[in-house]
Amino acid sequence: METLFLSAQAVDTAEIAANIIQNGGLVVVAADRTSARVRTRYIRQKFLGKDADFPYGVFLMTALLKAPVYFVYGLRSKTITLNPKNHIFVEKSNIDFDCPRSERENRINELCSEYINSLERKCLEFPYQWYNFYNFWLLQE
Repeated sequence: METLFLSAQAVDTAEIAANIIQNGGLVVVAADRTSARVRTRYIRQKFLGKDADFPYGVFLMTALLKAPVYFVYGLRSKTITLNPKNHIFVEKSNIDFDCPRSERENRINELCSEYINSLERKCLEFPYQWYNFYNFWLLQE
């Protein structure tokens, strides 16, 4: 099974992603990082009590691919140990994009909200395991 890892900058690879999905592969997207190059397309929503920007492109690509969406987290149950236990959490999204184009934007926002709620739950449950390497709440203008 082929797996493709995409970032917010790789929206132009949707055709490659569609082929991978069609052949039974997975496409993995980091949806908590806005693009460092394209600073104009984002979804602003509340995250952990503050406004934060999420990459519009990864949610648009998800809508265009019309594939099932899963939120996946790999987290340790013990943070200070020589032999930590790791757990994989998988949550299937309730949002699908088998809809008229006129509903797509609303569903993109719903998917982003669902992702944010899922990420918030994991951040609160495992507060030291969400690694953000830049100022996440530095809002776009």
